[in-house]
Amino acid sequence: MFEKFVKENTLPYKIFILFISTSAILIAQSVYNILSLDSVDESIVLVHRSTIELEELSRKISMPMSNIRMLSMELVLAPDKKMMLSINKKIESKIDD
Repeated sequence: MFEKFVKENTLPYKIFILFISTSAILIAQSVYNILSLDSVDESIVLVHRSTIELEELSRKISMPMSNIRMLSMELVLAPDKKMMLSINKKIESKIDD
């Protein structure tokens, strides 16, 4: 009798099996996502800390270069030799630091 029912209703039976299997997969995926939330939060915190460290490193590198560039522009625009020597000393001290 069950075999006759399956033969007559193969399409609804296959659709029912497909529905049950997809529902089970979705439930399993939801459980996995709930259980892995802590590791996702840790990853987000780690990425945020890394971003802050990269920003600080970039600032440490770019600020001295920017200061030397500004001093070199002042050197080009210096009105007399005395000021040029003074700015040149500042540049050399910045490079040595």
